[in-house]
Formats: sequence, structure tokens, C-alpha cells
Amino acid sequence: MGQRVVVVGGGVTGVGVARDLAMRGADVTLLERDRLAAGTSGRMHGLLHSGARYALSDPAAAEECLHENAILREIASHCIEDTGGLFVSLPADDPDYYDSKLAACEEIGIPTEELTPTAAQKLEPALSNDLDRAFRVPDGAIDPFRLIVANAKSAANHGAKIETDTPVTGLLVEDGQVVGVRTGDERTIRANHVVNAAGPWAGQLFADLAVDVPLAPAQGAMAVTNARPVETVINRCRPTDEGDILVPHETTAILGTTDRAIDGPDAISETGEEIELLREELAKLVPELADTRLIRTYWGVRPLYDPDDGGESGRDFAVLDHGERDDLPGVTTVVGGKLTTYRLMAEAVSDAVAEKLGLDAPCRTAEEPLPGSGDRPGWEAVASRYDLRNPVAHRTATRLGDRTEPVLDDAQPNPVVCECEGVTDAEIRDAIRDVGADLDGVRSRTRATMGPCQGGVCAHRIAGVLAEAVGSDPAWSELSSLVAERDRGQRHLDSPAQRAQIERNRLRRGRLLNLAAGKASDGLPLGDFATGTASAAGHSSKEYGQSSPTTGPQDVIVYGGGLAARLAALAAAQEGVSVALLTPDSLTPDGFTGMVDLLGSLPGDTGLVADPIPAVDSLPDSHPLRRAGAAGVREALDRFDAVVGSTLAGSATERNGLVSSPVGTPLPVARYPPSFEPGLLSRRSDTLLVGFESIPDFPAKFAAETLSNRVPYAVRGATIELCATAPERPVRRLARALDRNERWPSDEPIRSTLAQVLDRVHEGESRIGLPSMLGIEATFEIRSELSTQLGAEVFELPVPAPSAAAIRLSDRLDAQLRAHGVEVRQRVEDLALAGQARIEAVDVQNGPRYEASQVVLATGGVAAGGLTMDRSGVQEPTFGLPVEHQTDHQAGLAVDPDWRPGANGVICHPNLRAAGSILGGFDPATEHSRAGVEIVTGVQAGLAAAREVTR
Repeated sequence: MGQRVVVVGGGVTGVGVARDLAMRGADVTLLERDRLAAGTSGRMHGLLHSGARYALSDPAAAEECLHENAILREIASHCIEDTGGLFVSLPADDPDYYDSKLAACEEIGIPTEELTPTAAQKLEPALSNDLDRAFRVPDGAIDPFRLIVANAKSAANHGAKIETDTPVTGLLVEDGQVVGVRTGDERTIRANHVVNAAGPWAGQLFADLAVDVPLAPAQGAMAVTNARPVETVINRCRPTDEGDILVPHETTAILGTTDRAIDGPDAISETGEEIELLREELAKLVPELADTRLIRTYWGVRPLYDPDDGGESGRDFAVLDHGERDDLPGVTTVVGGKLTTYRLMAEAVSDAVAEKLGLDAPCRTAEEPLPGSGDRPGWEAVASRYDLRNPVAHRTATRLGDRTEPVLDDAQPNPVVCECEGVTDAEIRDAIRDVGADLDGVRSRTRATMGPCQGGVCAHRIAGVLAEAVGSDPAWSELSSLVAERDRGQRHLDSPAQRAQIERNRLRRGRLLNLAAGKASDGLPLGDFATGTASAAGHSSKEYGQSSPTTGPQDVIVYGGGLAARLAALAAAQEGVSVALLTPDSLTPDGFTGMVDLLGSLPGDTGLVADPIPAVDSLPDSHPLRRAGAAGVREALDRFDAVVGSTLAGSATERNGLVSSPVGTPLPVARYPPSFEPGLLSRRSDTLLVGFESIPDFPAKFAAETLSNRVPYAVRGATIELCATAPERPVRRLARALDRNERWPSDEPIRSTLAQVLDRVHEGESRIGLPSMLGIEATFEIRSELSTQLGAEVFELPVPAPSAAAIRLSDRLDAQLRAHGVEVRQRVEDLALAGQARIEAVDVQNGPRYEASQVVLATGGVAAGGLTMDRSGVQEPTFGLPVEHQTDHQAGLAVDPDWRPGANGVICHPNLRAAGSILGGFDPATEHSRAGVEIVTGVQAGLAAAREVTR
């Protein structure tokens, strides 16, 4: 066994040292208190320096950057994008500084090319028209996570042991010499030498010793855009200041950075003011940044070396031999530096340590490529061979490099798990094999959850894959941590578009996935909840009037496209008045689950409500359901049941039913498709949940294991596949194929094929649950055939939109709109009200005027864009109505008993009403009440408007 070295710190310098020393024959153990790249290295702007930023202030550092830039392009090619860089100046910038910077670059040997403003704008059209001067340099973008992982892999390949989640609590000192370290799990690891590469935390290693590591920590803020406004690194050519660099990365760009001195590495003070400064300063270079959607913010700490020599702290690095410096042999500290020069820093440390340990092998890190940086296939070949669409194929080949083929071979079907970043199931599984139960490690290796939705769509999918490998309990813990970390990075964002995304994420996690219940293991009170009815659906037999199609002025105009808007239009039309439904977008099932969550939990209480209508009286006075009252809720549900007919079941009882979510948590719902009814959790019978490899939204094994912890019967999960390759929009494709019983994807009718595949995994369970994809029009027939062939009741479970159940409900409502003569105009935007106190008409910019006696506004909440949220608060953008409820997650309009919006008790317009999620005073994500509020207030507002017309 060789000389043993312990490296403390899993940032880029630490893994670089571990790799270098392992390649020289040392027995290396790297200890990281968190995960790899958890500190400074994972919180930087990802610039591959050409050296130009330091050409004037630190020519030696600039030369190092230039040298290492060239090396990294050879050994870490899969981590680097050759964006090139521009240094640009504006009229307000010092022209002498520009001249000096350009001359210094040329003196050092940094390749430069001066461009005219016109040429610079041709290269980067987003640059400001105020651009004065510009020159090009060989900057680039580098993925720090990929770089660190590759170094750790290489170190491990050469025998190093990499331990994460292992804090070092102190040095082991014997006879005045360091002989190892103590860890947080009460281990003692002996070593011939310790390398302290803990970055800003380097001084903490000596907490109980009289040793000082002179650091001047400084925090820097960065922000991530949702799109890529430039293709080139943009630097402002002025003395180093805040908000002077924009680095394109994959599908995004990073705004950097600020520079604020702090008392210690854990004393970061995050402020929205820093983010606004970045936006304001960089918008001077790229004007569109003033309005660009930011999707994430983060802060890093620079480990600036600050020797007590009277000079300023700087960005150069230092290797501290504590034997010579502090009479404490056996430990060496490396501080300062930049990511671009990490390899050089590691070489300097390793040279010093190797000399002490008698290791004669030379450094080879500049010549030996990192794993992934060999020859890689072109994206066209990847797209063709693995049936991946672009840009997924391109991003996959870029991330995996020469590992593309080993990872993707035999990975069919291989659905896209993270649409934002184009990450497939195969990449997720590869990362899990590498890091185990560590979803943040999966994120850093794949970029999954790093796009605009910040994991809102894909986090539970990734957790489902993890659960297959490690079980549901670790998967739930990791999912909770990942969601919290993703949410934390959005706290300082005020873009209306991202605030809407945040609310959409909350709704998905709450009302469809019920993630808050994920780790619960207490038994569910199944006896309190509905078991369903014997019939396919129980619904009201009461008939309501139908109107005939009309033209010309309308009695009632409803603006919106969701459930509340459609129900308001139908309720008004049933009263015999003419109605026009104007929708901001197309009528789609977006936002529909196919179920009705009326009231599943009371505010501030995580318990489940079994009897929702009596519970209405327990709600706060401002809650929309409380405003309607129990009688109003019953009336609205009765009308809704008549409209949807046999599309939904559950009306035979006022009790909620419990449906399993896609991840096995309980969802309390008052109405549900008949195809869901056999799967109600209160029906106590052994259950098989079956997922499809091409439908990552339903991780059946994860759901089954989660559910089995809470019900008194056996639940098992299995995964099957019908398609050799994952089809685009698999739920809709499978549903349509089952409707028509197509001979797809084989020569056999698909229903027969599905029954055969299900039979292979069926072990006698009395019921079999599938994701909601059993047809749009022939669901009853499909279920009956499958149930007969399998000898078990086949049922559906909800999945995120567009599920087949959501499409069925949306189609039913649209058919009812036509039957009731409602005039539907889609994609109507930019409305204005005509009239003073009383609305006389609704004007459409560049469109017609709609005269009407009554108007109902049902455009949705923040998630749908019916409300917008920024730092100043919540606004109603369509008509500029006052938003009285400003409480976070309960924001919305206040209304009077007749559903007319206003403020401070004064209504805005006597003939304007509001309905649905635009109303304030409730939190649909935690109360499981969104559809209930949409239905009840939509019906009540529509009736109030119609009755006012006929009064």
C-alpha cells in the first residue's frame, strides 16, 4: 500500500488533488462534509477564463488562466462549450481602460480580435445599440458539476476512495505532527499527510489549534435565466465591478456577480437587491435582460487569500505548508484561485506533498483525458441510433461525451424524464448507479430539475426511478430535500412568469401528488371515506334548461378557459340567456385532473376531510366555499353532476373518496371517473399497480411501496412496456390506440397485447391499477375487456395532465357548451372594459367589441396568469381590479355576496363578477379545494349574472 493521504474537501481543487496524487500512486481518501460541488465550486458562474479579466490586475494569474484554458479544452472537452468571449464597453466606460486592457491581453499572448460595434452586434444581436467598442477573446463556458464528477471518477479509477456526507471535525495530532483526521461519524482516519482543500471553510479544520488560515471571504450573487439570450460570454470592459459578466450555459445563461465582504463562509446574507443590481447592470449590455424571466438565484463564497503583508486580498492561490509556517507538519492547505486553474493548483499541492512522501511519479493530469472526454458520437448518429429527437440527442451526447453509447445501449424505451434539460431515463439511472440515494447528485450529473420548471414536473419522476434502486423511504427523503433546495433558489425571484411557475409547482405537488403525505406511515381512516357505488356513475337526474345558439350582443360574457369559466358559461346558459365564452388561449384540459377535489383538508390542518360539505362551515369567512355556504355548494354540485353525467362518479354520497396519487399518497376527491372507482382505497382488496416504462409520470413500484405502508391490504408494483421506443405524448397515443384497438405497436390488436403483457405480471390480485390512459371514448369497453381477460377489476389512477381522464372531462364540458348554445371565441387577449361604473361592453384590441349586460371574470390565479405577482405584490392584469387578498398562496380578489369584486367593501362594477382561482382567501394546493372552488363559484357567478339579466 502506498503513502496514505487524506484530502478534505469535495470541490474542484479537492477532487483535482485526489486525482493527481492517486495517479502518482498515493493511497488517497477524499472526505466531503456534504456532496461533491456543494460549496464554492458549485456556486460560480461557470466561466472558462481566457485570462483577459485579469490581464491588467494580475498578469501572472492571467497567464495561468490562458495556459490552463488550453489544457482543459483537451482533457475535459465534454465539460466545455467553446462560446468565445467578448469584452465590450459603453460610452460611459473609460476608453483608456479599454485600450490598456486590450494591450495587456496582447502582451500576455491572449488571442484578441477587435470588432466594430456593427460586427459585434452581428455576432450577438442582443447587444445594446449603445455599444461603443468590443474585442474577442477565447473565453468559454464550463460545467463545474460535470468537471468535478469527472475528476472524482478518474481519482476513483486510480484507486482513490471518495466519501461524501462525511464531515471532518478535527485533525489528529500526535507528538506535534498531524497523523490523520477525526470525522463526524466518530471515526479516526490515519494518514501520512492531510491536504486541506476546504475552500472558505479551510480555517475550520484548525478550530482547536493555534493555526490561522488568512482568508477574506466574500459573497457573490448569481441569477439564472430561463432562456439563452446570447451565445458568447459577455464581459463589460471596465475595472472589476458588480454585474459585469453574462455566461451562456446549456439552455440558460448566468448573470454575475456581486462582491460583498462577509464575516465567515456561513454568514451569507441573501437579498433581492443584489439580484436587481445584476439585472440592472447587465441590461445595459443586453437590454432584453431587463424583462427576462429569471428561474433561480444562488450565492457563492470566494475563498480569497488575505496574507498579513499589508496588501489587498486577491484571487491568486497559495499553498500553505503548515510544517514550515506553523510548526505543524503533516498538513498542507491550498486556498484561493479560480476554477479554471484548479488543475494547476492541484499539481502545485501534489508536487509539495509528493516530495514529502517520496513519491517520484510525475504529474500526468495535463495529458490524461478525464472520463467522458474521449471521442464522442455526433448528435445526428445518437438521434438515429437511439431514436431520440433533437435537442435531446444533442444534449445527451454533450453531457455524456464518450460514455454516450455505453449509457444508452439497451436503454429502450428511453423516455425523456426532464423535458426542460432533455434528460432521459437512461441518464438518470446511470447517475443513480454512480451516486446512489442522492438526488442532488443526480441533478449535478444530469442537469435534471435545473430548467425553467425547477423540478416541478420531473422531481417525482426521478424519485420514482430512485425508489426502484433503493426503496421508497430513501426516495421520499431525497425528494423532499430536492424540492426544498429547488424552492430555496427561487425565493428572491419576482418575475411574474416564474412566480406563476412556482404556483404551478405547488399545485402539482399538493393537489395531484400530495407530496406532504409522502413519508407518513400511519394507517388511513379508510372507513370514513366513500367506497363508491355499484353503478358506473351516480349523477343528478334533474334537468336544466338548454338555450339555442344566438348571434349578436350577448347577455353574459365570460372571460377565461378553465373549469370555473366553463361552468359559469353553462350555468348562465341554462337560465335561458345568451352567453359568449372568450378564452385567453385554446380550450384544453390543462389544469384538469379529471377529478373534483372539493375540500380535502382544512386550512392549517394536514388531516384529511371525509365529509367536505359539512366542513364548509368550519372555513374562514373569506373562503369562497364559506361564502357560498353548504346550500350553495350542494346546488353547484347538483348542476355540475347534471352537466358531466356519467363522465364522473361519486354523487351518490357526500363523502370524499380516497384515490391513490401517482406516487401512492392519498387524494381526497368528491368526484372521480367511473374508471377510478374500483381503485378507491376504501375498497379493501389486494392491488397490483402497473406502470409503463414510457410513462415516467406514474412510477408504479414507488407508488405501491408508499401506499402499502398505509393500507391494511397488499399492494404491489410492476412496470411493463408495449412500445420498443417511447412514443411522443405516450398517454394520448396509447389512449387513442386503445380506443380504436389499433394493431400497434405490434401486428396484434393493442387491447389483446396489453392483456397479455399484464397477465405476465399479474399474480392473482383482485384489482389492477393503470395510469389514466384507457381510451378517451371507449373506456368502459376497454376496461371490461381487460377485466374479463385478466380475472381482476382493472381501474385507472390519475397522472399529470394531459391524462385521459382530464381529456374526457374537458371534452364533455366542451360538448355541453355547444349543446347549450354558448358562443366560444378562443385566443382572445388584450381586453378592455367600455363604460364607467357599469360595464357596457368588452373591447378586444385589434378585434371586435362584445356588448353584454353582465361579465364574469374567471381567468385563474397566479398559476394560470389570471393574477400576476412580483416584488410589489399581486395584480389583476386583465381589467386592473384591486387585489385585496395579498396573503402568500391565498392571494386573489375579494368579492361581495353576489360575487362582485371590489375593495374595502366597495364593488368595482355592479355588473362584473369573478369566479374560480382568481378569488382570494383559499390555498388550493394544501386544502385540496381547487376544483371545488372553481365549480361552486363558477356556477354561482354564472347564475347570479343570468338572474340579473332576467330580473
